[in-house]
Amino acid sequence: MAVEDLDLGKYKLGWHDSTSDYVYAPKKGLNEEVVRDISSHKDEPEWMTKFRLNALKRFERKPMLDWFAKNMPDMDFDDIYYYLKPTEGQVSEWSELPEAMQATYEKLGIPEAERKFLAGVTTQYECLRGSTRVWTSHGMRPIKELEPGDDVFALDEATRTIVPARVNASASTGDKEVFEIRARGAVIGASGNHPFLVRRPGRAPGRYTLTWVAVEDLAVGDIVAVANDLTASESSAGSLATGVRVAAVRSRTRPSTSRQHVASNLHLAFVSIESIELIGVEPVYDIEVDGHHNFVAEGFVVHNSEVVYHRNREDLEKRGILFTSMDHALRDYPELVKEHFGTVIPPGDNKFAALNSAVWSGGSFIYVPPGEHVDMPLQAYFRINQENAGQFERTLIIADEGASVHYVEGCSAPVYSTDSLHSAVVELIAKPGARIRYTTIQNWSPNVYNLVTKRARAETEATVEWIDGNLGSKLTMKYPAVVMTGPKAHGEVLSVAYAGPGQHQDAGAKMTHAAPETTSIIDSKSISKDGGRTTYRGLVKVEEGAHDVKAHVRCDALILDEESRSDTYPYMEIAEKDARIGHEATVSKVGDDQLFYLQSRGLTEQQATAMIVNGFIEPITKTLPMEYAVELSRLIELNMEGAVG
Repeated sequence: MAVEDLDLGKYKLGWHDSTSDYVYAPKKGLNEEVVRDISSHKDEPEWMTKFRLNALKRFERKPMLDWFAKNMPDMDFDDIYYYLKPTEGQVSEWSELPEAMQATYEKLGIPEAERKFLAGVTTQYECLRGSTRVWTSHGMRPIKELEPGDDVFALDEATRTIVPARVNASASTGDKEVFEIRARGAVIGASGNHPFLVRRPGRAPGRYTLTWVAVEDLAVGDIVAVANDLTASESSAGSLATGVRVAAVRSRTRPSTSRQHVASNLHLAFVSIESIELIGVEPVYDIEVDGHHNFVAEGFVVHNSEVVYHRNREDLEKRGILFTSMDHALRDYPELVKEHFGTVIPPGDNKFAALNSAVWSGGSFIYVPPGEHVDMPLQAYFRINQENAGQFERTLIIADEGASVHYVEGCSAPVYSTDSLHSAVVELIAKPGARIRYTTIQNWSPNVYNLVTKRARAETEATVEWIDGNLGSKLTMKYPAVVMTGPKAHGEVLSVAYAGPGQHQDAGAKMTHAAPETTSIIDSKSISKDGGRTTYRGLVKVEEGAHDVKAHVRCDALILDEESRSDTYPYMEIAEKDARIGHEATVSKVGDDQLFYLQSRGLTEQQATAMIVNGFIEPITKTLPMEYAVELSRLIELNMEGAVG
């Protein structure tokens, strides 16, 4: 089959969306008409329109510094799309997203663990096929028909008895590969990640333990938990299928008020798996069960998915925690946004902060009330998915007095033959005693100019931590900053940057001590290979009156070949004599003796180098959630192999 419309000169690698897929007609270039059009299309209040127009004037007045002009010779601000809107509204369910956007996440290969634990973004469900019969107080019912409020039966793991339980949520989760598990005449179809209760030998002879095991980790012969009926005959008691039928008849012939009696006639038993077979792709469903988080389906005891999106969103809302897009926050919480927007990074801060302030779109808004602690990381993902596109998300996070939150974001872009611009602004406000951790893993393609302004204000005894992973891009300039305005505030930046061929990672941190007894740590790691260049550029500033300040800076560079380069530009501005400031820096190469030792143990040179690099960045990765630590290490390995991220 001939392909006639393929232009390899225009689009080299990856995948993208056509501008025709956007509901807002995109326009290139930047002027007052474009800015007013953006604000009008978003139906913003008048004060935000004025804010944007004022920022535009500042952007136009600020000159392009010689350093930028030299390092960005191909950047044409009039050849950029400043606003692209791919869908008419924000949705609260994965299934409600347009198919093209769902495909984005599939193509990205976002880890399943990452999806499952997204707090308020999306989730990966553990699922059963729609025809699976679940034991309920009204008989055996297909799982696809169950709704919140229905009564099912679940295992109380503490007493090992079958008890009634209520359905909190149900979900249709699309098509997935389904495995058929057979045991003692019963058959159930489940996705590979759906857990079953399995009996495994314990440490002591004759002892057993119960553990949840996903289908993909099950094997023929494994002993799985089932629910049997005590009143079945001796001959049929061993038959799981008979037990299911007896329980179903009883359930249908009694009113729902007798569900406890029905459950009392059921008991926990164990049978051996006879076969596990992949049968193809089918529509799948799941439910979340109150309390016990499991239920009886086709007689098997299976874990529910805990419909994370609903559970987390409802839990956050009940506690007064706001987590939404910046656009929705402006509409739903205008006074809160107006009070804090642009107070940490004003439009006149620098040319690219002014640009973002004029054309910002998207980003996250978080407000955590006093004393509230968000245990699960709140997460978001941003992607440039159109040629000549600019991405200008705006994020504002406010942790009120004594509150804490961890926010994680990821960013990426495909490879185009022309350049793209990412110019975000992130403002963090940590009120007295609050704690904010902000984690970024960015994997840009090598045609993106990544110019970001990120700054936090830490008030009395507050703590702000930036954890920063930078891969890809043509040029990255990013210096997360903490301004410590209250006594005993603490700021910390942990960063790792990888520069490959034709890439320059100019990254670092800025710490401003504006109050006494404040402390800060900057720990920067960089890796350069195949002619890549890394630069540490940092500032520690102690203002007058900020007594008893402690600050420590450590920047380590690893150079993997003779063509690569690493530079360090530390700046110290100290206005008080009692400040204690430490700075150390190292530049090293992978030694031949290290490689020889590892290769003598059976590793290839590439594997040995990757192991050394992973050991080098370990102080950073150990601070990340597990799935992100694994992903960061793997991304660096892929870049070292020459793969496109």
